[in-house]
Amino acid sequence: MAGNIYFFLLVAILISLNASAKSAAGNQIIDIWPRLSVALSKLHLSKKYKLTIGKIDTANKSVNEKRAEIKILLALAVVLIMAWQIVAQLKILIADHYFNALYYNLGDRKYFTAYTLANYIINVGTSPNNQVYYDRFLADKISDFWPEISELSVRQPGALKLAQILGDLPDQGYENLLVKAKIDSTLRNFSAAEDYLVRAEKIGPNLPQTYFEAAQISLNKSDLNAAKDNYQLAFSKLPDFNDPLMNNSHRQVALRYRYILEKDLGDIYWQKKDYAAAERYYQKSYLSNPADFTLYKKIADTYYARREYDKAIYYNKLGFRRNPNDYAWPLSISLVYKEAGDKVKALESLNQAIKLAPTNDVLEKMRLEYVK
Repeated sequence: MAGNIYFFLLVAILISLNASAKSAAGNQIIDIWPRLSVALSKLHLSKKYKLTIGKIDTANKSVNEKRAEIKILLALAVVLIMAWQIVAQLKILIADHYFNALYYNLGDRKYFTAYTLANYIINVGTSPNNQVYYDRFLADKISDFWPEISELSVRQPGALKLAQILGDLPDQGYENLLVKAKIDSTLRNFSAAEDYLVRAEKIGPNLPQTYFEAAQISLNKSDLNAAKDNYQLAFSKLPDFNDPLMNNSHRQVALRYRYILEKDLGDIYWQKKDYAAAERYYQKSYLSNPADFTLYKKIADTYYARREYDKAIYYNKLGFRRNPNDYAWPLSISLVYKEAGDKVKALESLNQAIKLAPTNDVLEKMRLEYVK
């Protein structure tokens, strides 16, 4: 798009110059040349492109000759601008290629590879706006995955990458401020994180994302009550799902937010050992996103914690029905049956798990314990 704008702008300039040349007297054209000559000499074209641009003898050259020289120089300018645009577009294509690879490597939790690809993007030298987008995405995802990154060899370069992005991102704009708050929270610079969050809230006081990120910062600080309050604030900022003016794409985005908020609130109540409230929010979260059948495990665990074993088995079986190739489901069912005192069904379920994971030595050891 930028290349098209520059091209048509240049065409407009050429047309206007051509029109003025046709209507102007010869001496007016002579006046244009010295300005172009000075401008081009400042660009050092003679050194860079091995061109020699001599001075014009305005007394001996005809008007047509001067027009021809101006056209040649303008054509050269067009070629240079087009070449510059081609190089810029190639850089964007290469950077996008690296970014796509980074995206999938992050999804596969190949963090070190993702860090390397991020450095490749920087070395390409893409447009500043694109670089900001790439940096925001990477920092956001690393911060989300940070609690599960335990290896020091992956964690240390991750912290360095986050610190680098924190310094590189512009210190303005709603999305930039939120990501900077998230980075500082991940690096446990909570005071700086809250400062960025306050600035972001001034820009987006009615956006649920503001309070969602505030809740995440509270969780990092282990302040469950503040996190719960911020999640409730985020809920209050969600749109009315019954609004007939809301289109389907917006409704899906809002549902996604509601699903995450409800699941996270369930996790908070689980940590507070309020298992009934945790189960209630997990149920709501599942209704917002029935594709996430792992919520059946969370619901089952709340019943297990309350010693309601029949319901715990029921929800584990629902999860197993949705994902029949995962041995974790029959293993969970087996453990619940064992806790309930039904060793026969516990062994049956364990054998199902062993069929799905025959090389798992832990399961085989459990089976030997069961048959004693």
